[in-house]
Amino acid sequence: MEAKLKSSAPALENGLTILELLSQYPAGLSFTEIAQQVATSKSTMIRLLKTLVSRSYLFQDESNKYMAGPNMALTGSSTKFDLLRHYSQPILEKLSEQFIGNTAVLIGFTGIEMIVLNRVRQEGAVYMQEAGIVRIDFSYAPWAWIFYESMTESQKEAVKPNIKATDFTSRFKDWISYYYQHGYCFDKEYFWSHIRRVAAPVRDSNRKVIAALAVGGNKISMPDEKVDFIGHKLIELSHELSEEIKHCV
Repeated sequence: MEAKLKSSAPALENGLTILELLSQYPAGLSFTEIAQQVATSKSTMIRLLKTLVSRSYLFQDESNKYMAGPNMALTGSSTKFDLLRHYSQPILEKLSEQFIGNTAVLIGFTGIEMIVLNRVRQEGAVYMQEAGIVRIDFSYAPWAWIFYESMTESQKEAVKPNIKATDFTSRFKDWISYYYQHGYCFDKEYFWSHIRRVAAPVRDSNRKVIAALAVGGNKISMPDEKVDFIGHKLIELSHELSEEIKHCV
């Protein structure tokens, strides 16, 4: 796996991260919720938010939640999730057509939640979550393991109460060992005897994990001898999607 690059302008990067984060939460986020996802000190966070509010990029509502302000439009009308939805469509269709009987999905990652951004499912294929579904339990899916591995310690603490699998901690080490070895995560019917799922990360220009491409099937549509081929195809297409996003934001 590649090492994270150290930013040459951390204050600017943190400010942009805050804007990108709040563009994904129309209902706003509290100071604590923002702090859980942006790696900086409390005093720096206060200064950043105060500046963004004063410049009308953000505003605070009656409950003191921070929300996108009128000048947010200057950062562009499309969020990364909008772009991911758009550019993922032909990629998901390609996956669905190549791997008959499997469903292809794109899951976005906000830092503490997972959102199904897009899905292509042919008739008769294994059912998977529909677009728009939000999940907060990071224990039951291979894309969730990828997201959890990329989290900061504060983010992991924030989602800890939502993790329902009692053996998550003991199993996670093996799942991530497989991920580092292969470049993708594989759920080999760990939770449901009739479902298999494979996932690979999508990254932004800073190498930050922002989404995952995934394919779901069963032993017939995804036999053992085909898993590695599917996994590497996902890696290839995830890189393709990552490049599309880099050129647009």
